Amino acid sequence: MTKNRQRSLKKSLMALLVLITAALIAAVTWNIRHQYELRKQETTISVTNMSKAVAQHAEDTINNADSVIAGIVEMVESRRGKIDLDRMYRYLSLNQSEHPELHGLFIYDREGRWVVNSRSRVPASLNNADREYFQFHRTFADRGPHVGPPIMSRSTGERIITVSRRMNDADGNFAGVVLATISVLYFKDFYETFDIGDEGAIFLATDAGELLTRRPFDQGKGWTDIRNGPVFQEYLSNGPAGSAMLTSRMDNVTRLYAYRHLPAYPVLVAVGLSKTEIFASWRAESIRSAAFALIAILLLWMVGIRLLMQMKLHEENSQALREAKEKLEQKNEELASIALQDGLTSLANRRRFDTVLHTEFSRAIRNGKSIALLMVDVDYFKKFNDSYGHLEGDECLRKVAAALAKGAARPGDFVARYGGEEFAMILPTTEAEGAVVVADRLRIAIESLGIPHGGSAHGVVTISVGVGILAPQQGQSSDRLVKRADEALYMAKGKGRNAVHVLQG
Repeated sequence: MTKNRQRSLKKSLMALLVLITAALIAAVTWNIRHQYELRKQETTISVTNMSKAVAQHAEDTINNADSVIAGIVEMVESRRGKIDLDRMYRYLSLNQSEHPELHGLFIYDREGRWVVNSRSRVPASLNNADREYFQFHRTFADRGPHVGPPIMSRSTGERIITVSRRMNDADGNFAGVVLATISVLYFKDFYETFDIGDEGAIFLATDAGELLTRRPFDQGKGWTDIRNGPVFQEYLSNGPAGSAMLTSRMDNVTRLYAYRHLPAYPVLVAVGLSKTEIFASWRAESIRSAAFALIAILLLWMVGIRLLMQMKLHEENSQALREAKEKLEQKNEELASIALQDGLTSLANRRRFDTVLHTEFSRAIRNGKSIALLMVDVDYFKKFNDSYGHLEGDECLRKVAAALAKGAARPGDFVARYGGEEFAMILPTTEAEGAVVVADRLRIAIESLGIPHGGSAHGVVTISVGVGILAPQQGQSSDRLVKRADEALYMAKGKGRNAVHVLQG
């Protein structure tokens, strides 16, 4: 088997492994996503149907109550306010008994005094002029039904929902209110028949955003105003009926809600099922599918890698001594290159820098000349990486490195990547004035690259340069020069960055 044929077989086998792996991952991913959408669609239909049932129940309940009080209003107005209290009491009581949803029926005069009700004889001291529904009808001439916020009944102490109509006298002036009350417990019993899970919710609210009743029935830590709630805002934005995945402000539970506004009354109903509970079975099934796919992929690659290893072993055994030697020499060359060159910027690496610095420092001692070291740091580079990503960060470092290499004008000048976003430039036989000129030229060159940097006050990528100058003497170490350059770099950053600072001695 020739070398080319072996390579071809390896590539074909690897391509097959990758193809099968990609196909498995794609199939499992598609199936998981499809099951998610299917589950969401099925639940949307279910929750929409529940919202229709809840809306129909609410409309029927309110409509029954409204029909009763509309008849009472017509009866009272036709008699010009002259009511036989005993007959009216029996009439109200009979209507209440025939409509189990009714908590009570009440008639109030224009002053809010109790005239007659379905529950008992009227105490003379009671007055309901302070109630919201009474003030509404006294203020507005609207003859239609009014659904008010939930209140506590003064006759029984129960939490009730009110449906009321205005009465007028013969001149069209306000003459009082006819009221029907519905116990919140009536809605509670109906809502308990729905399977909405442990974290589901059903609520009834007015057009003013006042919560009438809700399951769970603890009213969620005292919440009564849902105008700023997500469901109410969704209704205001998108019309009388719809569905959406929303997070409740009341209990921070994310639910798939279906809401519906009653066509005949100012009431909004909504049913929500917990997202966590909706997708619990889907999540478990997805984990199982992913686990099975992972096991299949692992087994596939174990077999594939074993075949590749056997092919590699056969190839190695059949290699001639010359080919083995060439490969070894090539590896040695690569290692030598890696050892002295930075793989990202193609500049000299830290190891090469240390060697050159030691050599130039020793030469400066022998010649009695000054030596300059420039420590360069890319300003706010971490912010750059966080904003633009590591790929753009690498490209930024390459551009900076190229500009620095171009700025090394003399043959003896040496540029290296010191580490991370730091670079270093060795300037042999250079005094402070010349080193500052070079440093500032480098600073301007980097700024002129115009690499956008939203995390920098300058708007583009800039550098800070610390310049260390030393006329070294016998017994001194190059570490002293590095320390001075580091200190200068720190001070340059302290100036606000995009700056140069020099320290001598």
